[in-house]
Amino acid sequence: MQNSTHIPSGPGEVYYTLPEVCTILRIHRSSLTRIRKRKELKTCHFGGSVRVSKTVLDKYIADHTQQ
Repeated sequence: MQNSTHIPSGPGEVYYTLPEVCTILRIHRSSLTRIRKRKELKTCHFGGSVRVSKTVLDKYIADHTQQ
């Protein structure tokens, strides 16, 4: 069962709130704000809510993982 804060859009897409993104990345809200200001993480706006798609977040994590 999906968390009620996720907004499905299209087949299988999930969107996370900014606090959820902070939890997933294990970073402080101010760090996420800096990342967003540098336009490293694309966000979507649903009414007054700002969300990050799982696809975009997964790509961000992959791009910023040391190999």
